[in-house]
Amino acid sequence: MVHAVELALRSSAAGGKTYNVSGGTVLRLRDLIDQIATIQGLRRRRLHIPLALCRVAASGLALVLPPSFFSPDALLGLTQDADLDHSQFGQECGYAPLSLEDGFARTFGGSATRAPSP
Repeated sequence: MVHAVELALRSSAAGGKTYNVSGGTVLRLRDLIDQIATIQGLRRRRLHIPLALCRVAASGLALVLPPSFFSPDALLGLTQDADLDHSQFGQECGYAPLSLEDGFARTFGGSATRAPSP
């Protein structure tokens, strides 16, 4: 993200414009979480909770707790597809996102294919 901001600040073409900044790999959130857990050598069970129940819980918690990651708006964001097109940013400012594998290698170091622990 910082690199994207730097590119926009350096480009005269970016003045007054808004760009989509996204990664080079499209995947579901659950797949991203699974891949991170695998890299970290973790095995976790996935608990599926019906969306209607999550909405009721998020609405109730919003009445008694300060804003958090489990809000009705955050929940809505998790249920929406977000396949952003960053091609205009790439053409005008030179943005080229990392692949998921390259980003994982930078973040977690070494191999991004470690097997989960039992």
